[in-house]
Amino acid sequence: MSKATRVEHPLIQRHLSQLRDIGTTPEQFRLLARRLAVLLAYEATQDLQLKPSTVTTPLATMQGAA
Repeated sequence: MSKATRVEHPLIQRHLSQLRDIGTTPEQFRLLARRLAVLLAYEATQDLQLKPSTVTTPLATMQGAA
């Protein structure tokens, strides 16, 4: 039984295609890998539960998330 999640975001698909391309230079590969890491982290954490918190800003106190 697989616990893998299929991610079908267009930017992720595009970056993966470029990453796999034989013509991709090592520098481009590293850049694409960093971009993919950010996008995949976003996808992996979109279901996290947040709890309310109070934040004091220079202008006022506001409700934020923790």
